Amino acid sequence: MPFETDIAYRVSPQLSTLIQAELDREDTEEPATLGRVLQRVHSGLFDELAALGQVDAAAQGEVVTELKELVEQYGGEVLAFDFVRTLAGDDLARVIEAEMATPVHAAPPTLGVIRDAILSGRAAAIAGTGDISIDDDDNLIDEINALIARFGEDATAEEFLP
Repeated sequence: MPFETDIAYRVSPQLSTLIQAELDREDTEEPATLGRVLQRVHSGLFDELAALGQVDAAAQGEVVTELKELVEQYGGEVLAFDFVRTLAGDDLARVIEAEMATPVHAAPPTLGVIRDAILSGRAAAIAGTGDISIDDDDNLIDEINALIARFGEDATAEEFLP
């Protein structure tokens, strides 16, 4: 089922954290679905994350309601991966912000524009000012390529800022 491109941005950060925790589980071979995330919440996942300080314990009711609404709207068997908000790392975020501040762009820069900027030395120039600390561009290239593989090179880069 194709979703609107901003579905992950409508999910609260708390729920996104909860879903990501389920995606990170290594003790299961089953794909994480919204239904399974809801089952795990009822089995104590939210409490585990609250004890670790990853989610706010006071928000449990709101997050469970939000998750139930997603299950009702999209179904319990839909993959949970699409509901996790993906953010750029600190260094990539600084490159995105620098490109956004560049007046040569007629439109907001896309992930493809950011990749081209990194490949043309933009990250190295930013590193030279001390705003980012990179040993080489490979980590940034890997990160931007992963975002492009998931969201496409025409996705607006600003959407991935923390």
